[in-house]
Amino acid sequence: MNPVISGKRPEILIIDDSTEQILFIDAILQEKKYLVRALTDAGKTFETLKKKMPDLILLDVVMPHQNGYSICRELKKSAQYRDIPVIFLTSMADSDSIVTGFLAGAQDYVAKPVNSRELLARVETHIYLKQQTDKLKEAYQEIEAFSHMVSHDLKAPLWAIQRLAKHTHAAEPEELGELIDMMCEKADEAVNLIDRLSEISRMFSAQFVEESIDMNLLVAEVLEFLAAETEDRIVEFHISNLPNVRGDKMLIRQVLVNIFGNALKFTRGRDKAVIEMSSTKMSSQYLFKVKDNGAGFNMKYGDRLFGIFQRLHSSDEFEGTGTGLLIIKKIITRHGGEVSISGEVENGAEISFTLPL
Repeated sequence: MNPVISGKRPEILIIDDSTEQILFIDAILQEKKYLVRALTDAGKTFETLKKKMPDLILLDVVMPHQNGYSICRELKKSAQYRDIPVIFLTSMADSDSIVTGFLAGAQDYVAKPVNSRELLARVETHIYLKQQTDKLKEAYQEIEAFSHMVSHDLKAPLWAIQRLAKHTHAAEPEELGELIDMMCEKADEAVNLIDRLSEISRMFSAQFVEESIDMNLLVAEVLEFLAAETEDRIVEFHISNLPNVRGDKMLIRQVLVNIFGNALKFTRGRDKAVIEMSSTKMSSQYLFKVKDNGAGFNMKYGDRLFGIFQRLHSSDEFEGTGTGLLIIKKIITRHGGEVSISGEVENGAEISFTLPL
């Protein structure tokens, strides 16, 4: 059971008024490649959490001004922070103190002086449990989204077929051909939705195969695969020199197919489509950006784009089922990275994603 399985390093916040204690614990956690932040002033706990939420908090019990129990109670009352696991650091290892800590909402405790093996074992256990809980929550949200899709998106073409079928009884012979064509079109929509669901299911149940990936070669391969989309069009690609990364080549290829496929689709209305890709090396990851000069979108609705079957353009404007960005997000998250998208109506869009070094 190793929590650092996806490439994303779990982050731990230490809240302790002793600088020596923080340095000691930091040295232990750094050996296992955890990201560590520290806070000696417990009064700044929530100010710190607003900036960035950790995956776990190591919380000293005895501190000036405010003890660990009261901080933990406040955390557990907050809908925003209650799911962050808390491990108490305490020299009070008697049963009453331990019970008080659990009643305050802590998941565990480590007695002082801290034993490094015990600390790592408890931290690793609770990081792992949080990761599994987060996956379950995400799966539940997707089930809810899927239920909505079934009740709306998938039923829509079927209802349309039903309505069209009723019209055939009273239709003139010359109208039948048109009605049948419309029914076939709606049937194709339903089949496409089902096929996309099957594709998503297969993709995320497949075994993860990690290898070294030459992003320059992979992008060239993807652009060749999408060459038909550039026929009879003026399309300029500006691809910077890209680094090698580690990951599942098949999945990263699908990310690039979806990103460049979207860029080509949403630039169709341009006299000249311009699509750029660049990368930046950061402290622990590579940042990739793909920018186009296409239709763009209203950022007010940007959060919807990573949901299942979500789209901001009508099917009359641009074809598609609204699953492309969901697939991108799922794959990049599985690699331990993050995805974001920005845009402006009629001024293009830019999608960014990270992959660990």
